[in-house]
Amino acid sequence: INAEYMGEAEVLFRAGLLDTTVLPEDVPPGALPTGLTTGLFMNTVPGLYSRCRDCPMKIKVAARRPPQLVFSSLGVAASVDVSLAFELLLSPNPAFSLVGDFGAVLRPGIQFGGGGSPLSFPVTVSKAHVVASAGNVSVALALNSTDVGHVDVDNVRGFAQVVLQYVLLPKINKLLARGIPLPCIDGVSLVNASLSESAAGPEAILRLDTNFELLPQLFLAGPLGPDATTCSALYM
Repeated sequence: INAEYMGEAEVLFRAGLLDTTVLPEDVPPGALPTGLTTGLFMNTVPGLYSRCRDCPMKIKVAARRPPQLVFSSLGVAASVDVSLAFELLLSPNPAFSLVGDFGAVLRPGIQFGGGGSPLSFPVTVSKAHVVASAGNVSVALALNSTDVGHVDVDNVRGFAQVVLQYVLLPKINKLLARGIPLPCIDGVSLVNASLSESAAGPEAILRLDTNFELLPQLFLAGPLGPDATTCSALYM
């Protein structure tokens, strides 16, 4: 499952699907004291506020590497190495930028069937995906560059965490909702499958325990019947 996850993460990273630009209208009302404007940084980045008072801003969020799975006492987490470029809304150049780690604890599960409610066990065909939702966001940031002098990174981190919570986390959850297909063999049905975390061996893993049922009709040679569903059809 880890290998499947890392392959999917690499695809999302290379396609730029983990990058986004946060605009003032993306931040829910009341989430930030002054909205996404330079007024937010009046005391934490005074040089920026002096340059343009109460001006609207944007934040460019970019993943610098594919997301990683991290195992700890809190459970399974997704960790993304990110860069944050803080810019005036009409400026092409960042006033300052931060780099660091964006983490979110995952709540993994298994879903059988597609589109609706999970099907009851045992299932007829192995249409199963590992799905997850992310929460409990944590952010660790450091200053990368500044064109406006002093940046109080510790206090800016609090604002950045709010923005990532409201804007980036929903995007991550939308991607996670697609799920990662479990191993599938035509003619084999997974029964009472469960996920657990394991730290055995040199690397921590997501462990899949399952019984299985053989479906002889899918092993038969020749064309499959019109109602048969194969792995290739399920995961396309």
